Amino acid sequence: MHHYYRLFTERNMKALPVEVFHVPLVYLSPEGAQVDATPSEVTARTEANLKRLLESGWDRSEFPSPSVCVLNAGAAIASGKFYRYKKDGSVLSENAVTYIFGKTDQGWRIVSYGGHALDRAVPCRD
Repeated sequence: MHHYYRLFTERNMKALPVEVFHVPLVYLSPEGAQVDATPSEVTARTEANLKRLLESGWDRSEFPSPSVCVLNAGAAIASGKFYRYKKDGSVLSENAVTYIFGKTDQGWRIVSYGGHALDRAVPCRD
């Protein structure tokens, strides 16, 4: 999780489909599932997101305390609140997201994700 946020904050979009995301990647938007079937499609989506964020005054993001649940040996979720910050350190926005991870030959990768309301974060309960 933290590796993804570091790469995004470093504006290293080309590394994301190689080091963080599984391709194909499923983005769960309010309009429904959107599939990026190639690394170049993943990069294009993340670069468009970065452009929009930079235009809003964004400088960096942090996901400080995700709730991580290992569902089985090959699947996990991370859910919770993340923050976007401006260059002066002030909070630009407070958001929530849930990531679904799958274990691959290259290690754990995000296979799907979707943003949601702050009160919809998925807790991990024993």
